[in-house]
Amino acid sequence: MSAARACRAVVFTNIAIAALVKLAMVALVLGWSGTQLWMGVVTDVGALLLVTLNGTRLLRSRGGADGVSPAAGASGASAAVSDIEAARGEKSPLLNGAASTFRTFSK
Repeated sequence: MSAARACRAVVFTNIAIAALVKLAMVALVLGWSGTQLWMGVVTDVGALLLVTLNGTRLLRSRGGADGVSPAAGASGASAAVSDIEAARGEKSPLLNGAASTFRTFSK
């Protein structure tokens, strides 16, 4: 399955999970008067954590959104900035700052 199709499937699954949890909570509120605000908050936070963890499955299975691990992507970006600097024959303050930022985050 392509990354786009997998992402689309996870998005639809997450929407369905969130909608079902909300509908279940609304049904509980309408059917039982003992429902309190904290129950709704806990339910909402639980659904948030569930869909977030469901979405992170894409990152674990493919190593990142584009199939590259986040650390490799950062060092690749740093290398690209270095290539631009080498082609210009000078170091731009903007590019130098970007390169150091990428190198910091890739560690």
